[in-house]
Formats: sequence, C-alpha cells, structure tokens
Amino acid sequence: MEMTGNVTVSMLRLQVERRHHRSQLVCRAQHPTLPRETKEDIFVLDVSCEY
Repeated sequence: MEMTGNVTVSMLRLQVERRHHRSQLVCRAQHPTLPRETKEDIFVLDVSCEY
C-alpha cells in the first residue's frame, strides 16, 4: 500500500479460474472518522481459458 496526500493505492494479485467467470470483485474503502462515507467499485470478472 502506498499513501501520497489524499490518495491511497493498493495492489491485489488474484489467481482466477474458469469458475470465477462473471463473479463480482468488490473494492471498498472506509475511513474510521467518516463511518458513513464508504466508497465502492464493483468489477465483473471476464475469465476465458485456453486449454
């Protein structure tokens, strides 16, 4: 995690499989001093495999 000013960047390494196709990946940020201020992004995984 890297913090610069008001920006925080996190990295996630995710090993997906075919069964994860169309699953949702939710990224949610909260701050303890702002309990009602939750930010959220949702990504739908598009997994294709070549075997």
